Amino acid sequence: MKELSLIYRIDIPDTASCSASRAALPLYLLVHGRAGNVDVMWTFRRSLPQQAIVVSVQAPEPDAIGGFSWWNVEGEITREMIHQGVRKLRHFIDELYEMLGFHKPFAALGFSQGSGALSVLMQQEPALFEKVGILAGFVIKEHEEDALLKSFVKPSVLIVHGTEDKIVPISRAEDGKRFLEERNVPVELVTDPIGHKVGSLGMRAIKDFFGGVS
Repeated sequence: MKELSLIYRIDIPDTASCSASRAALPLYLLVHGRAGNVDVMWTFRRSLPQQAIVVSVQAPEPDAIGGFSWWNVEGEITREMIHQGVRKLRHFIDELYEMLGFHKPFAALGFSQGSGALSVLMQQEPALFEKVGILAGFVIKEHEEDALLKSFVKPSVLIVHGTEDKIVPISRAEDGKRFLEERNVPVELVTDPIGHKVGSLGMRAIKDFFGGVS
């Protein structure tokens, strides 16, 4: 496939040989967390429909502990650092649309830091998304009068979180749920008695939640 501004991995069914047939398929974007790479989110591929276009994207910033991140977490984290990472993700999405030959809302799954990036983009441009999965992650709150609050189009959100998560406490997931519900976003929260990962209950919830995207 064509080289884009960020490294990516893509799965397009053999039946989607032209832009018209590709446009008829659901599109899923996988966004990894801190110190991840283009492959780490592919474990969620099996929870998504086979007849779908699935894209995993790699963050741009090399991380001090290995892998890549959307913004550097060593030292002070500024809003501009976060927004810079989100802008690079948004630019990649435009490139992806151009390459695939269509433009339509898509479903996205983000893990940890990746879900934070998606939460910012969802508040800026809610119409981009049909469904969003926040996995072991958090919602980064934008301005009080963000576009999500004003939009008539609201993506559905699934939050999956471990009750024993020491990296991102469950309280952050609960706070994110309240924040999104205040913006009239339909949110489902599924918890699992595990740490900073997605367990069997979460995987089942992902399959149920995203399996019907069309």
